[in-house]
Amino acid sequence: MRIVRRNLQTRNIALLLVTGLVVSWVAHGLQMQWGSFSSWRLFFGSWLIHTLGIVVLVAVVGAATVATHRFFLGSEHNGDHATLTFYVVTTVLVGAISVALIARGAPSIWDLW
Repeated sequence: MRIVRRNLQTRNIALLLVTGLVVSWVAHGLQMQWGSFSSWRLFFGSWLIHTLGIVVLVAVVGAATVATHRFFLGSEHNGDHATLTFYVVTTVLVGAISVALIARGAPSIWDLW
């Protein structure tokens, strides 16, 4: 059981890092009309800041979920924080990919006029 838990934590960290990369790419793409980063320093700084933002989001959403679990679902939270982290980070990843697809694929409202 300990090996499985450790493997899940490693996978969650990898998922978090990839999600931070995707979120920083999408944020930069939206700001700079999908141009490239001007330097590696800017790229890694953006990646670090967005990854830390996701960590804060996971903490806030996790705390809210654990605090309100009994009220909304009628039972106590089982204490499985790794699974909760997986769900929150996966939701952020899917949201970032969706924003990128919509921003790149959908025409601008100004183009329609």
